[in-house]
Amino acid sequence: MKKIDLVAIVVIVTLSYSVNAQEIQNNNGFNRFYYPNGKPSSEGIMKNGKPEGFWITYFPTGMVKSKGNRRNHLLDSTWVFFNEKGDTLQKISYIMGKKNGYAYEFNTGATDDPMRIGTVISKELYVNDLKEGVSYYYFPNGKI
Repeated sequence: MKKIDLVAIVVIVTLSYSVNAQEIQNNNGFNRFYYPNGKPSSEGIMKNGKPEGFWITYFPTGMVKSKGNRRNHLLDSTWVFFNEKGDTLQKISYIMGKKNGYAYEFNTGATDDPMRIGTVISKELYVNDLKEGVSYYYFPNGKI
């Protein structure tokens, strides 16, 4: 009987610690934030209380919504954005919080051809958050 009581106490203490740990934000380390339904909303490293490094955000269903890197708390690197089904919507290159490089938009099933899902439907170049140069838009047959 004492062994069962000890196990119950350890389980209760562990669960209460993990619930409290979710409420406490680690200003300089890994954090995971949650929706009211218990599913994660985002996770990543905090530095001085701000997001830094690789981050993932989620839809309330638990599916990944976006993922990418942050430098000096700003979007930096290629970020990938998804719909609630998990299909890739966009890939956008950022430098210090501004679009820099190509932004791609992908077909997520808006056409009647399921073979087109995941194919590029547009490619646009950005420099310091402004469109630059030629933008490319693709027909359902894949031609520009």
